[in-house]
Amino acid sequence: MCYKETDNSSRSFVWINIRMTWSSAQNYCQVYYKDLASIRNENENNAAMEKTQNITSWIGLFNNPWKCSDRQVFTFQNWTLQQANIYQNSETCVKVTNNGDWKAIDCNTQEPFICSKTIMNATFISANSTWEEAMDYCRERNSDLISISSQVEQDAIAALVNTTNSPNVWLGLRQSRLFGFWFWIDEKPLSYENWVHGPPSQLPASSPCAAMSQQNNFSWINVSCSDTYSFICRYK
Repeated sequence: MCYKETDNSSRSFVWINIRMTWSSAQNYCQVYYKDLASIRNENENNAAMEKTQNITSWIGLFNNPWKCSDRQVFTFQNWTLQQANIYQNSETCVKVTNNGDWKAIDCNTQEPFICSKTIMNATFISANSTWEEAMDYCRERNSDLISISSQVEQDAIAALVNTTNSPNVWLGLRQSRLFGFWFWIDEKPLSYENWVHGPPSQLPASSPCAAMSQQNNFSWINVSCSDTYSFICRYK
């Protein structure tokens, strides 16, 4: 699998059903996407497996010593029978098997592979800020608080938030104090919604800002704008 991204971007995987050696697969991903897929957590491992149709495929991990093709920090592991301990002294590459486990094999073996691509250029900011403080921080850096317009973007942001310890994360969504309707501050249409208990009232209320709640399966909640949470900036 390949991907496109900048640091801290939200991303999705692309499965390439062409059998290549690991180095050829790496080159393909770097030309047409960004790089071979680095997998940072169990959710991303599961997302990669959904793409591969249960066919073993290269990912971006190789042994020199163990590191990722895209230089991402290697933290998550999902080895088959502690395979990592077997190949410490040889140049080997890693594939994800048909049950989601990882296995190290000869890099010259020909396998399908997984690339990643950028869905959006989004950066997680670990700072306790009110909604307006978060908005100001993003706008001072030529970005805006994150907006979400599809299930794909929702899943990508959820995967990013899942790598953090933040129970709630600000969205760039708030309620008009005068008219009661909800709107994205970057002026995108509210074409997709993922509220935890369905859309909130359109009547002006005391909880006029929205956050993504990790504790509620990454659904959206309406809270006071004076609460303090971490947030995500989306670059234009």
